[in-house]
Amino acid sequence: MSEEKLSESTTRLRYIDPQLKESGWDPEKLIAEYKITKGQIVPSGKSGTRNTPLIADYILQLGPNYKIAVVEAKSYDLPHDKGMQQALRYAEMMNLKFAYATNGQKIEEYDFITKQQKTIDRFPTPQELLQRVKGHLDFDDEKMNILLNPLDRKTNDPAGKPREARYYQEIAINAATSSLLAGKKKILLTLATGTGKTFIAYQIAQKLWKTKSPHPKILFLVDRKTLLNQAMTDNFANFGEARHRIHRKSETAYEMYFALYQGLDVDKEEGELYKQYPKDFFDYVIIDECHRGSSTEGGSWREILEFFKSAAHIGMTATPKRRDENLDTYDYFGPPVYEYSLKQGVEDGFLAPYMIHRINLEIDTVGYTPKPGEKDLDGKVLEQKKYGHKDFDRILIVDERRKAVAKHLIDFLEKNGKYNKTILFCQNSEHALAMTKLLRNYSGEEYDYAVRIVSAEGEIGLEHLSKFQEPNTDFPVIAVTSKLLSTGVDVPTCRIIALDKSLNSMTEFKQIIGRGTRVLESKDKMWFSILDYRKTSRLFEDPDWDGPPVAETEEEQERITKEKEELIEKKAAEKRQKEQEKLMNPPTEEPSKPPVKIETYHIEGNKVEIRGELVYIFDETIQKNRLISYTDYTGETVRRLVNDEESQLYKIWTEPEKREHFVKDLQSRGVTFEQLREITDLYKADAFDLLLHFGFNAETKTRYERVDSLKKKAFLEKYPEKAREVLEVILDHYADQGYQELEGRDILRLDKFEKFGGPTEIITNRFGSGDEYDKTIIEITKELYSNN
Repeated sequence: MSEEKLSESTTRLRYIDPQLKESGWDPEKLIAEYKITKGQIVPSGKSGTRNTPLIADYILQLGPNYKIAVVEAKSYDLPHDKGMQQALRYAEMMNLKFAYATNGQKIEEYDFITKQQKTIDRFPTPQELLQRVKGHLDFDDEKMNILLNPLDRKTNDPAGKPREARYYQEIAINAATSSLLAGKKKILLTLATGTGKTFIAYQIAQKLWKTKSPHPKILFLVDRKTLLNQAMTDNFANFGEARHRIHRKSETAYEMYFALYQGLDVDKEEGELYKQYPKDFFDYVIIDECHRGSSTEGGSWREILEFFKSAAHIGMTATPKRRDENLDTYDYFGPPVYEYSLKQGVEDGFLAPYMIHRINLEIDTVGYTPKPGEKDLDGKVLEQKKYGHKDFDRILIVDERRKAVAKHLIDFLEKNGKYNKTILFCQNSEHALAMTKLLRNYSGEEYDYAVRIVSAEGEIGLEHLSKFQEPNTDFPVIAVTSKLLSTGVDVPTCRIIALDKSLNSMTEFKQIIGRGTRVLESKDKMWFSILDYRKTSRLFEDPDWDGPPVAETEEEQERITKEKEELIEKKAAEKRQKEQEKLMNPPTEEPSKPPVKIETYHIEGNKVEIRGELVYIFDETIQKNRLISYTDYTGETVRRLVNDEESQLYKIWTEPEKREHFVKDLQSRGVTFEQLREITDLYKADAFDLLLHFGFNAETKTRYERVDSLKKKAFLEKYPEKAREVLEVILDHYADQGYQELEGRDILRLDKFEKFGGPTEIITNRFGSGDEYDKTIIEITKELYSNN
């Protein structure tokens, strides 16, 4: 073989591997065939398939978890820089400083620090790249050693295996650590729900704690007990005896502290607990779910951060910047040092995709207008107005509507898996209580098939939650809640998010959807369903659904942050002055006003019907942020792939190799026949007819109809009787199973063909040769799918 014709794998083995080794990139500093992503999941029936993951030829790293460069290889006879665009894509995605492309002869380098590209004769050594990065970061050896220190590998994933950091988790950890070492006092990380923010927080804390002497003191702040217990006993377990939960009294003998904001006694008259610590006691404060008020100006929790302002503050949030909801968070911390969106997580295959079932209840569409003088079950006259879907279960309780939703949900579970973990979000606690009762009764199961998990349930609710989260327990199946499960609770096996709750907050909507995005392949949890009973899925079409934080220049951000801090200081001073004035001049007590009570009504006896259900997906292939029905999306995808030519689809489908590529193209775009059949119930329709139907509005045919039509045309009469006997069985098997049975010769191994003597006997004695058999099957296929 001449060198000009060497394959890529041979080029790598013969030329590139030795060059990397010569420059000092030994196995500890080099990863070959690095799988960056897992491959996007495509829902398929009850499970799912994965698209091809992104794989880099080589990754160069300065430390076990500090990747610095990517190398893309091409075969010896191709231009050396042919792989540069691919290398740049991977480098940008992984936040690497250098990208290389080579054919084993010349090497092309792009330096993201200098923004320069050039051709070089050899790979830089690890020491050379280290010096370039050190110069860029302006770090001394001590800081660089902290940054390069490996991550802790003692934590386990849900399957019990050592947890390996994903590429984006490494970026987040290194970006935050670099910023802290550079002296930045406020750090923000924005990563979608389900991407492992607590794992990232733990690794940052561990890296800082184990590399500094004496150990720094770190405070981890949360606002919910379940999140605190989850973090302290799971992700942060390896801190061992250094851990302490601040509760009721101050302790100073530990190094890794955990606290609920509420547990620090903010605003208590007898003295806040957090003020019993010196102001400079903590070196770092990690704020989990920081968008929920910890950094809101004027918020009582903000006082904790102000008190410990000498510490570095590390904020973690799942919600991109929105001017109407969490602007204060971004103003306080500044732009995130790293962000990773839900969309990116789904595309990478680390998060589960979803199918949206929009269920239309007639009463929601037309509303409910009471008759003049109509009374509710308590004898109250209903206010004369038109009630809409946002009013139901808040102002107007309609028993039949609740029954219709509960019955639909149970029917959906009966069809798709009765023990699929489900979270139902209700309007309020009372609504959740009523729905729990209905779901229990309709299910016919034990009482803990459906349980209410709300704050009012106390310890009982927490016990139910613990069992619900456990992947290896069947019960509870349905967790009915209003807000408690909307954030921070990991339920890896959750397959259904049911929304019978009106939502306007994008932040809350993102958190709720995030309850289903965990992937647990060991339990075949690959994707999840969203059942929308309140038109809540309209929020998917909001331009900010998965958008990045609003960009500002550094100058603008500095100005805004400075103005914000001045305003905060002013408000804090005003608050202190008012408190002093209250002490000097206690106000005379005035009778407290009773809270305003919203009048509610409760009715029954009105028939409520479901007027249709459509399955949607969230799609960005045509335009940004649109909901489109799965069948319409399938039709659009088919037409794009065949350039709007129905005849082209016929041609592709009758040639096995082209058909195989076409089916793979469909899958890569999110279309599978299993999913189409699940949604449409067209189980007997041929796959080809499904494509024709949704792509070109043709009537569907069953496989049996196609076989019957072929037999009526006496097409098989052209073949010898001995061949016809086999072809009859093949066609019957195709009618039962589908087009895949016409591909290859494996079908002849089935038991039903033993009477003909098996594959060799059939091919030799009934068709003459393998080529003749293959030719006959292609002829049959073309006639079977003929549009005559």
